[in-house]
Amino acid sequence: MSSAPPGSLRSVKVQIAGQTLALRTDANAAYLRELAAFVTEKLGEVRDRHYGDVARRAVSTQALALLVALQLADELHQERAAGRTVRAEARARIEKILAHLDVLHPEQPQARAATPAGSRRKSRSSGAARRTRSRDGAVSTWR
Repeated sequence: MSSAPPGSLRSVKVQIAGQTLALRTDANAAYLRELAAFVTEKLGEVRDRHYGDVARRAVSTQALALLVALQLADELHQERAAGRTVRAEARARIEKILAHLDVLHPEQPQARAATPAGSRRKSRSSGAARRTRSRDGAVSTWR
């Protein structure tokens, strides 16, 4: 998200619902404009859905902003819950596959010497955090 060196802030102007905001940030200007357009779109959707015919009259921007914030918070919580469910299901499937592999192909004595007996199984069930780095450099941590 950041394109400027850490700690160096610059001014970026964005428009949300017709209002210009000047932000001091190290974030990418194009990215911020994309976010501003997204928020503006959400404001329009909420105005049309909740106020219908009243949308032509003056509606409090603050009320719309609060409804959008509530909607976005709901979407975020639902996505996080879905992500937790997917990770738990994947973890359970991986554990099942590894258990089948352990039965089908017991570790060779050379592999056991390099890895203490049972340590592979222990590390998965110990609750210790694991990290992985994706191709884009993002680091994920899970239990």
